[in-house]
Parts: sequence; C-alpha cells; structure tokens
Amino acid sequence: MKKMSEPIQKTWIIMGGILIIALIGFSLFYSLANVSETVVGEGYAESKVIPDRIGIYLGINEKADTLSGAQEKSSEIYDSFISSMILEGFEEEIVSTTSLSVNPNYVWKNNENKQEGYLASHNLQIEISTEELDDLNKIISAAVDSGVGINYINFELSREKENSEKNRLISLASENAREKANALATGVGKKLGKVVSISEGSFGYNPGIMYAESDSAVRDVEAIQELVNSISPSEQTVSSSVRVVYKLR
Repeated sequence: MKKMSEPIQKTWIIMGGILIIALIGFSLFYSLANVSETVVGEGYAESKVIPDRIGIYLGINEKADTLSGAQEKSSEIYDSFISSMILEGFEEEIVSTTSLSVNPNYVWKNNENKQEGYLASHNLQIEISTEELDDLNKIISAAVDSGVGINYINFELSREKENSEKNRLISLASENAREKANALATGVGKKLGKVVSISEGSFGYNPGIMYAESDSAVRDVEAIQELVNSISPSEQTVSSSVRVVYKLR
C-alpha cells in the first residue's frame, strides 16, 4: 500500500480542523438561535387565609458547673412539665423536641470569653387547633408552673392547609406566567410554543404572633393567658411565584 505523501497528510489535517471548527461554530450558532427564540413568564399569585393552627414554642435553658449537672437540671424540668401535661389530660406525644444540646457556657469578662460551667438547652414545640383555646391555657399553665419558658406563640397554617393553598397558588401563578409570556410574544408578533423549563419560586407567609417573650413584659401565667385569649386569628397573606420559559413560534 502506497504511503500518503506529507503534503497530502497536512492538507487532510487542515481540512479536518476546519470541519471541526465549522461544526462547533454551527452548534454554538444553533444554540444561541434557540435561546433567542424563547420568552420568560414570571408568575405570581397570593391569597388571604385564616390560620387553623396554634404553634407553641417552649424552651428550657439550665446552667450548672458540670455537663452532667446541666443535663440533670434540664431533665428534671422537662419531666415535671410532661407530668403536668399528662395531669391536664394531654398525651406525652403532643410535645415534640426541636433541638437538644449541652455546651460550655461562655461569658464576656475583662475583655475575654471565660467559661462558666455548662448550658443545657432543650427546645420544644406543641401544635393545637385554633379552636382549642382552653387547651392553650392549660399548656401555658403547665409550662410556666414547671419552669419552662414560653418563647413565642403563633397563629399558623396546618400542614394540610398549607399544602392545599400552596398547590392552588402555584397553579394560579403558572396561569399568570403564561398570560405574561403570551403578552410578550404577541408584542413581537410571535406565539407561545412548548414549555422549555418551569421552576417554582418562593412560597410563604408570616405567622401571626400571639405572644413573644423577647418583646413582651408579660411573664406570669394569668397575664399571658389573658393576652393570648384577647387575640383572634386574622387573615394572613400567602403568596407563591413561578418562572416559566416558553419557545416562540
């Protein structure tokens, strides 16, 4: 078999390189053309809903010279609280732990951090219906009498109601995104084609605060009960957003 001459080899290599560059250029051109033939619709929807759940957030924070001592003091308060809740007719399972920790307790003294024993923190959460205000009073009483701190109490949406409202708003926001994208397409003499991509944006609401320890001077049982009983659940704004990319045709 005859060996290809060097000039011919070089010619083929150059032609191959040109072909590869041409293919890459065509691919990039096609991709850019494809991107330019799209339109984005940003959809938004919101509604007003009445909360159906009360969230009670509690905290136990106990200090001691030793780690085991801090744990023991925290456990004693927790056990006392659970006993009080059971006496009030609640199941122990109604109380859930959101965080539990024991750490060195540092204080700032003489321009430096110094360890002063240990701090045991146990954060708890209880959820009840907005129709169970009598139960709320019992929980407040059991907590304060046992030495458990009430961090805050909120009007919130139950998981079922939140998911239902979220799905409804996502659907409305998607319709809104299509309307906006269609208006943009019509404005440049185009029509909407297939969906290229769709992504869910934010969904949320701000729970209605019934009581917050950080900004309240109210501390005793009766005063807290009187405060929360004077507040009724009010409408909360719930919103959702989506982003949809369409092809143009």
